[in-house]
Amino acid sequence: MKNLIIGVDLATKEIQVCVYANKKAHSNQKMTPSQFSEYLAKLSPF
Repeated sequence: MKNLIIGVDLATKEIQVCVYANKKAHSNQKMTPSQFSEYLAKLSPF
């Protein structure tokens, strides 16, 4: 089983996305709402 947590901080103009897996933060990115939509569309299903 893959242990993956995606934390999302929503704001009006900027979205902060943190990916945490295997007891380590793998990425922490700022995105616009349109970039976030693209990011979600590209995520693979579990």
